[in-house]
Amino acid sequence: MATPRPQPGDTAATLQSINALCDAVDALFGSSEAIRAIQSALGVIQAAISPLSGLESNVDTINKQITYLAQLISNEDGYRSSGDRILQEQIDQRAGKDETIKALGDLRASLQTLSDLMAARRFELLSASLRPGDAPLRYTSVSFPALLIGDPTSLVGLAPQAVAGGDSGRVVRTVGQAVIGQRDLVAIEPGRAYAARYAVQRRANPSDPANDAVVLGITWLGAGLRVLPVPNGRQVVEEIDNLLTSAGRQERVVLFSRSPVPDAQFRAPPMVRYARAYVQMYGPDGVTDVEILGITDVTEATVLAPETADTVQRVAELESQDAGRRLGVLEANANAPNSITLATKSDAATATIPATVTTVALRGRVQPGDGGDGLYVRISGSAAPSSDCFVNQGTTFVRVFMSSDVLGALLLSLPQSDPGVPGKAFLNGSLLAVSL
Repeated sequence: MATPRPQPGDTAATLQSINALCDAVDALFGSSEAIRAIQSALGVIQAAISPLSGLESNVDTINKQITYLAQLISNEDGYRSSGDRILQEQIDQRAGKDETIKALGDLRASLQTLSDLMAARRFELLSASLRPGDAPLRYTSVSFPALLIGDPTSLVGLAPQAVAGGDSGRVVRTVGQAVIGQRDLVAIEPGRAYAARYAVQRRANPSDPANDAVVLGITWLGAGLRVLPVPNGRQVVEEIDNLLTSAGRQERVVLFSRSPVPDAQFRAPPMVRYARAYVQMYGPDGVTDVEILGITDVTEATVLAPETADTVQRVAELESQDAGRRLGVLEANANAPNSITLATKSDAATATIPATVTTVALRGRVQPGDGGDGLYVRISGSAAPSSDCFVNQGTTFVRVFMSSDVLGALLLSLPQSDPGVPGKAFLNGSLLAVSL
C-alpha cells in the first residue's frame, strides 16, 4: 500500500502523510544509523512546517524530503538483502564444514574397524588351527563334498555368525543339511603319514530319524586342484549312524598315506596330490557342532588312538583284579618260596630245601620205590613210625593224605574178583561191584 502524499493547500492531509511516513519508518528500521537519518529528515520537515504552517510554498521542500526518505528506505532494503545473503552463505559454509568434519570422523572410525578386522583375520589365517570355531576363515560351507575344489581363495570362509560357544569351546554350529570342509590344501606326499582328525557333537536331534547320520570324509584332489574321477574322488572315513544328543562328543582319528606306511589304515589314490577333510550333515533341522576338523602330517610323530569307553572299562577290570598285590605275592614266593616240587622222595631227602619252604610236592612214579606222588608238609617234631615221611637235614616232612588218596587206597584194598560173600564189595575190572 502506497504512503499518502502531501496535498497542496491541505495541511491536515499533509500532516497525515507525514505521520504515516513516520509510522512506516519506525516499523521498517531498527538500526541507529537509519533512525538518525530519518530523525534528521523529520527535523528538517518540522523546521519547515513550524514557521510556514499552512503555506503551500513549503510543499516542495516536504516532497523533496519525502523523496530523500524513500531513497534511504530503498538503500536500507538493499543493504539488508546483501547482509542476509552473506550471512546465509557463511551459515551454508559452516554447515558444509561440519558435515565434512563428521564424515572425516566416520571415515576414521571405519578405518580403525577395518584395521582391527584385518589384524584379526591376518592372525587367523596364519594360525595352524584344527578348530573351525577358532579360525572360521580357514573353513568353508558347500552343498556337496565334490565342491571342495580349487585354490583356497575360490572358497568363501565361514561367517562369524556360524561360530558358537559351549562346553567344548568355540565351535562351528550348523542347522540342517551342510558340508563343512577345509579351505586349506593339504599336500599328500609319498612316504609321509597323515592323520585326519574329527570331533562332532549333536546338539538337537533331527525330527526324521533317517537324517541321524553324520559322514566324516576326505576329498581327494589332483594336481589341477580338481576332484579325482569317481570312485577315487573321496574317502568316507566313517559314517556315524544315529548320532544323537545322548551320544555326546564323538572323536575319530585315522592314519593314512599315499604310499605304503606302517600302521596306515588306508591309502590315498595314486593320483592324489592334495586333500581336504570334511563333515557332512543331513536333514533340515538337526543341530550339529563341528569342533575339530583337519589333516596333519604326523610322519615324525607317534599317533595313538583316542581313549575309548571300551579301553576305560578294560583298564577298570584289570585294576579290579588286584594285580599289584598278587604280583607282590608271586615275587615274594619267587625270592623266598614256601613250596617246591621235586621228582622223588629220595631227591627230597638229599636236596637243599630253604627254611622258608613249608610244603614239598613230589611228582613220584619216576622209578620203582620212589613212593609215588604226594604232598609233604614240614613238621616241628618227629613223625609217627607208620607215617609216610622223609627227613631233610634234620627236618621232617610228613605226607598229607587227601580224600583222593584215601579213596584210592581203599579201592586198591578190595578183591579183584567176586568173593562170593553177599554184600562184599569188589572190583570188577575198573568198576566197583557188590557180591550177591
